[in-house]
Formats: sequence, structure tokens, C-alpha cells
Amino acid sequence: MDRNEQIIEQYRQGDSELRLYMFLSYVPLRDRFMQISSAAAPKAEGHPTVLRLRLWLERLRSFLFF
Repeated sequence: MDRNEQIIEQYRQGDSELRLYMFLSYVPLRDRFMQISSAAAPKAEGHPTVLRLRLWLERLRSFLFF
């Protein structure tokens, strides 16, 4: 099992310290993305990079808060 798999397994088993760390890492990422996307909107709204970032953030959110 590699390091990434260990982290995912720890997270799934409910390691509260790891969950807190992941959440605290996610929130600044989300907030920064919202700042950037709102500053660039609506011009960049349909841009592929914006769509990819939004999808990536959504996947991260669904993983963290399943």
C-alpha cells in the first residue's frame, strides 16, 4: 500500500485529525478559487480551465464530506 492509499484508508476509517487537516486544506482552496472565478466572471465562465477547476473542487468536496 503506497502513502496515498494509506491516507485514503485512514480518512475512510474516520481519523479525526486527518479529517480536520483535509478540511482546513480544502477551505482556503475553495475560497481562493471563488475569488479568482468571481473576479474573472463572466468572461471566463465557460473557459475549460475554470470548468476543470470547478469539477476538481467538487470531486474533492464530495470525497472529504462523503
